[in-house]
Amino acid sequence: DLLAAGLPPGAAIALALLVGAAFGAVQGWLIRGFDLPPFLVTLGGMFFMRGLGFVIREQSKEIVHPFYLETLGGWAIPLSGRVTLPFTATCLVLVVLAATWIAAMTRFGRNVYAVGSSESSALLMGVPVGRVKVQLYALSGFFSALGGVVATFYMQSGNPASFVGLELDAI
Repeated sequence: DLLAAGLPPGAAIALALLVGAAFGAVQGWLIRGFDLPPFLVTLGGMFFMRGLGFVIREQSKEIVHPFYLETLGGWAIPLSGRVTLPFTATCLVLVVLAATWIAAMTRFGRNVYAVGSSESSALLMGVPVGRVKVQLYALSGFFSALGGVVATFYMQSGNPASFVGLELDAI
């Protein structure tokens, strides 16, 4: 609906990514600040955002913007005469490379490993556990929003009912 209102696609995508990161940070803050169960907070947040999607638009909305159809939607890296790496797969490769670099080469990545290994040990080592958790939930929200954006390029539409039922497959 933002594209139909005249907002440039880049701005709409940036807004979606910002909202995803902010919502993830709010969930992290709720989990940290009130010591709430992460599974329940994130599951409730998912249902809230899905419901908000249905408030915005109840049915699928076809995206017919040149940016989606030609610029990035038709963009691909040719690997051979018959094989190309489409934009969606390129996003996957870039996200995996970025996440690997963040995890292995940054202080934040080392802090995440420490908190995930043992929260009490991380506290004893001086790791700011609360801040790391909120940052990690913000990053997760960002990547969730990015997944939604990439899905719109793949399906050429926005649909709040997309992927219903897949939320617990990771478990």
